[in-house]
Amino acid sequence: MNLPLLSPFYVSQMRKNIRDYIPQEDNRIYLIIELLDAFYADSHNIKISFEAALRITLARHLGDVEKSDFWLNEARRRAGNKN
Repeated sequence: MNLPLLSPFYVSQMRKNIRDYIPQEDNRIYLIIELLDAFYADSHNIKISFEAALRITLARHLGDVEKSDFWLNEARRRAGNKN
């Protein structure tokens, strides 16, 4: 599967653009980026939409693991993943 927007060049450019407009010490966008990086590092999650990934990772980060796991299983099922 070819996902050009996930190539290292585009990821690097997006991070640079975020850093240029939002100072690191004044926001939590970096936490969200780290959570999403970890989420998409799992190959079972690569087909899951950004919106679902954001909802799942934020719920897990806030400690709602049961809800996060439920949403993750549903998102994987919809995306055609078996795990």
